[in-house]
Amino acid sequence: MLSGIKTNLPTGTELVGDPAAWDCALIVHPQTPASQMAQVYTALRDAGLEPMDQDEHEPELLDDGRVRIWLVPTEGDPFNEDQSPALNLEIAA
Repeated sequence: MLSGIKTNLPTGTELVGDPAAWDCALIVHPQTPASQMAQVYTALRDAGLEPMDQDEHEPELLDDGRVRIWLVPTEGDPFNEDQSPALNLEIAA
């Protein structure tokens, strides 16, 4: 399911990390429009991921100006393709 999200993310956003270690983050270019971010967050929620609470870990400003937003599973293990239904998540750019 996560591979479907990665291939459909709009320009300026990227899903990165090591699923085996439950290490997942969204990398966002600061010029990404809010409307696209809303679509990205909806797709992530549908895939069982949500941004980590800012009290736990604030978004990080990277050296190149992009922002890393850490993600956590909403329930279960969304990184296990066998446990998650395969959804075809389309995000319009």
